[in-house]
Amino acid sequence: MNLSKTPKVVSINKKEEIQQIINQGTKVSTGLGPIFFYQHEPSTINKIAILLKKNIGTAVRRNYIKRILREIIRENNHIFNRFNRIVIIFSKRDNVNYHQVRQIYNNIFNEL
Repeated sequence: MNLSKTPKVVSINKKEEIQQIINQGTKVSTGLGPIFFYQHEPSTINKIAILLKKNIGTAVRRNYIKRILREIIRENNHIFNRFNRIVIIFSKRDNVNYHQVRQIYNNIFNEL
């Protein structure tokens, strides 16, 4: 899947690549779940994976959360200057809205 508004950002599809990022990447804990940042060899393609378990809620809720996270990544594409692989594991089961998630992730991305 291509994040259409941000060119050259694609999804990570291979399980092995996600596992490598989780094992070797920099982990940042949030109240919503961990984020793993990894600088792969210099590449023109930035990749991201957004992982959610089914127990988060219905497909509608999971897709809503994914849309929120993609939009936050589009707004903060400066993080790709330091890391070109990102894995976001969202594990919060409570209801969250766009503004709560945006505030948490913007604070984290600005600290990097």
